Amino acid sequence: LCYLAGKYGLTVIGAIGVVVLNAVIDYFMVPVSGVYFAAASTTVLLTIYAVFAAIKLKGIIGSYITKELCKTMGKILLSALMAVAVVLICMPLLQDVLQYGYHIPLFLVAAAVYVIGLLLMGVLKDLFTTPLSRVKKG
Repeated sequence: LCYLAGKYGLTVIGAIGVVVLNAVIDYFMVPVSGVYFAAASTTVLLTIYAVFAAIKLKGIIGSYITKELCKTMGKILLSALMAVAVVLICMPLLQDVLQYGYHIPLFLVAAAVYVIGLLLMGVLKDLFTTPLSRVKKG
C-alpha cells in the first residue's frame, strides 16, 4: 500500500532492512537454534515491518482501522492460530518421522488448515468479492 501511495522509499528501505536483519540474525542464530528459529525470525521481522508500514500509511491516508477491518483481522488471526496448533500438536506425535526431514507434509497440512479456516470464516470470499456498496462511483 505504501508503494501504491507513492512512498517508494519506505517500501524499499523496509524490504532491504528486513532482508539484511534477517540474514544477520539467521547467520548467528540458525547454527545454534535451527531452521525453526529462521522461520520465526523472518515472521517477526515481517510483522514489525508491517506494523511500521501501517503506522506510516495511517499518516498518509488517515485512519483506516474500522470495525470491519478488526473483525477480519481477528478471523485471520484465528485461522493462523489453528494452523500453529496443528504444528504444535503434531510435532511431538511425529517426532520420530520428523527427525528424518519430513517437515514439509506437516507444514502443508498446517497451510491447508489455515486456508480452510479462512474459507469457513468467509475471509477468502470477502477478499474476492466486492459488494456494490463498496465500489466507488465516478
